[in-house]
Amino acid sequence: MTDPITYHAVLYRGCDGAMAEGPPCKTRDCAVQTITPLDNTTVLGLVELDIEPGPAYAFRKRNLANAPTQSPDEWRCFHCDQRFTDSASAAKHFGSYEVQDPACLVDVAKFREHEAALARYRQEDSDKDREIARLRSGFATDLRREEERGYARGLADARKHPAEAATAIAPAVPKGMLAWALERWFEQVAHRPLVNVHRRSLDSVWRQVMRYCGADDVVLCGPRHDELVAESRATAGAEVARG
Repeated sequence: MTDPITYHAVLYRGCDGAMAEGPPCKTRDCAVQTITPLDNTTVLGLVELDIEPGPAYAFRKRNLANAPTQSPDEWRCFHCDQRFTDSASAAKHFGSYEVQDPACLVDVAKFREHEAALARYRQEDSDKDREIARLRSGFATDLRREEERGYARGLADARKHPAEAATAIAPAVPKGMLAWALERWFEQVAHRPLVNVHRRSLDSVWRQVMRYCGADDVVLCGPRHDELVAESRATAGAEVARG
C-alpha cells in the first residue's frame, strides 16, 4: 500500500461556526500564502492532512488538536506570533490600512527617515517650504527694488520741478493700517523661533509697513530679527567659552 502524502492547509471558521479548509499545499509557507481575507471569517490555524491514495481520497487530520487556534475576537501575527484581543491593539500592530507594514517588520532606518521628514514639516523647513520661502523672498526683493526705482524717479522729477514738488500733497496713510500691521506682526513673527526660515522675511515686511505709517518699529516690536540672531549667537559663544 502506498504511504500517505502529508499536506498542509489553512483551517477557517465562518460566521455560522462551520469550519472549512483551504487548498492543500506541500509546505506550511505555501499554505500561509493561500490565506484569503473574507468578511466574518476567522483563521483558526494550520492543519496537517494525510492524503491517502484511494477512490475516496480520505482526509485524516493528525494534528488538529495541536493546531494553533484563535477566538473570533483575536488577531494573530504570522510574522512574530503576537496575539491581540482588541481591535485597537491589533490596529496599532498591523496598521489601519492594507498598505501598512506590521510593527514587527518596520525598518528602523526608514522609520527614522520619516521622523526627520515630519520634524522638518513641523518646523516649516521641508523642501517645499524652502522653495516657497525662496519665491516669496525673491518677490519681496523685486518689489522693493521697483519701489526704490520709483522713489528715485520721483526725487529726480522733484529736483527738475521744485515749485510743483513743494505744493504736492503726500498720499494719506489708510486709517487703521498701523494697527493692522502690528497685529499681523504679532501673529506671524512674534512667536516664531529664530531658526525658522520664514521669520526674517516676515519680520522685515511688517516692519516696513510700520515705518511707512510713520511709526518706529523698534519701539513697537523691539529689536529686529538680525539683531536678535546676533545677540543669540553672542550669548551661545559666551556660554561655550565659560564651559
